[in-house]
Amino acid sequence: MIGMGLRMPTELGMLLAVLTAAQAIGCGYAGDGETAAEMNGERGVRTTEQAVSIPQGFAWDWGNVNGVLLSEVDNVATVPGGTTVRGTAHYFIDAGLAGCPGCISQIIMGVTTESKECVYSGVGIRDGSASFSLVAPRDPGIYPVWASPQWQYTCADALRLANDGSAVGLIAVYADPHDWGWGSLSSVRVNGQASKRVRVAPGARVSLDASYFIDASRGGCPGCISQIVVGIEGGAKQCIYSGMGVVNQRAAFTLEAPRQRGIYQVWASPQWQYTCEDALNLANGGAAVAFIEVIG
Repeated sequence: MIGMGLRMPTELGMLLAVLTAAQAIGCGYAGDGETAAEMNGERGVRTTEQAVSIPQGFAWDWGNVNGVLLSEVDNVATVPGGTTVRGTAHYFIDAGLAGCPGCISQIIMGVTTESKECVYSGVGIRDGSASFSLVAPRDPGIYPVWASPQWQYTCADALRLANDGSAVGLIAVYADPHDWGWGSLSSVRVNGQASKRVRVAPGARVSLDASYFIDASRGGCPGCISQIVVGIEGGAKQCIYSGMGVVNQRAAFTLEAPRQRGIYQVWASPQWQYTCEDALNLANGGAAVAFIEVIG
């Protein structure tokens, strides 16, 4: 039995002004206030749609990984940052198909270079299943869960060498609450569901509601005009609040879903601008607070 040593597929930027008690300012802070959703009506801005496709599995010349489950229904886990995600996968191995029947084969599953696991190591033909655990990254976003086949002597060798691979699943990390120091947005619901990932039809009207807290003085600018912009990655966005002072409210609003299939982040961005229009022009992304999956 041999290990071949062969590695396979792989701004608070803020501007503070001298304030008087009667003066309100927009500080020009574009972070990652009457309800602005009512002010805007259906006003929004669309950019190029940016869908993340759901991987279907991975095959190479002497094996494959498929049937990955990261949730009760599919290969996408939607979790807060730092959560342990438990998954299962089916695999097939036959190193002889690549002319090395005595090679010691491994399969590594991972999501980052820090969180990866050797789910199989052995010789010969193997058709089986494996369980594994991965730790979700802490920053909000969508991360591929990858598989990497190896020919090494041990799992330790394979783990040392495998730092990426081909996507076989996704971990979608959301922030709840999304806290930026002088405010926060939390408890987002999509189409009335507390689930942070909801399936919708292309171009559908998506209903959202969320709680938010604002106190610009915590950011050193008590007279600043604050906004919160919420949008869908690469698609519609809306200014859901613009105003001054301390507020603790809940907002309801709608966004149009993209038309291309895939998973999209619903993001939130705090702003210090003069108007919702200014905030909308500047905010084109932010921290993920939920996800929508366009199907059909």
